[in-house]
Amino acid sequence: MLRLALPFAAAAVLSACGSSPEPSEPTTAPTEHAAESPKAEEDDGEDMAAKLAEAELDLRSAEIAAEIDAMDRELKASRAEREVEAKRQAFERATRELEHFRSHEQKLRLDRSNLGLDRSRHRRELAADELGELEAMYAEEDLATKTKELVLKRGRKNLEFSQRDLEFDEREAAALTGFELPKQLEEKMLAVDKAKFEIHAAQVEQRKTELSNRVSEMKSKAAIKNARRKLEKLRAKAKQAK
Repeated sequence: MLRLALPFAAAAVLSACGSSPEPSEPTTAPTEHAAESPKAEEDDGEDMAAKLAEAELDLRSAEIAAEIDAMDRELKASRAEREVEAKRQAFERATRELEHFRSHEQKLRLDRSNLGLDRSRHRRELAADELGELEAMYAEEDLATKTKELVLKRGRKNLEFSQRDLEFDEREAAALTGFELPKQLEEKMLAVDKAKFEIHAAQVEQRKTELSNRVSEMKSKAAIKNARRKLEKLRAKAKQAK
């Protein structure tokens, strides 16, 4: 019985083998992908290294730019402070000059002008007296007409010049008191007002510089922070890729 079953079983196996489809040839895609994987990983590694180098350069550049900006801010602040101090000193000088003009120079020039007027008046009086004496003397004495006229002519000219000097000094005194001194006083008062305004303007510029420096400092810190954050993210990504 067993002998009869074996031939039938063998025939069934052969029949099954004959009816099954022929196996297909294996594709080469997995093999090719496996061959390309190391190359792709190498490219990704090089790209990440380049990005890290660029991020490190950006961070260092931001730090250097911040150092330069800090020096610029310090210089601007120093200049603004010196400008305010210079304007304050200019105001003090203008104030001293005004006070000196009011209390000393103005009075000194008026006194000098009045002294010149008194001298001119005195010289005129002397010239008039001398001429009067000469005329009286020559009226009594019988001298040569030529000599008499020469002496009297000299006396009259002396009186004339003395009178003209007096008139000139009087005009100078009038110009001094009526125009020159008031004009100089006004100029010095305006100089004080201008110097006072310049102090205010310099203080405003100083405040503007302070605010501008604060904005610049915040931008520098933000640039460093952003560059550092970018670098840290890339380092974390590179670490995960390993």
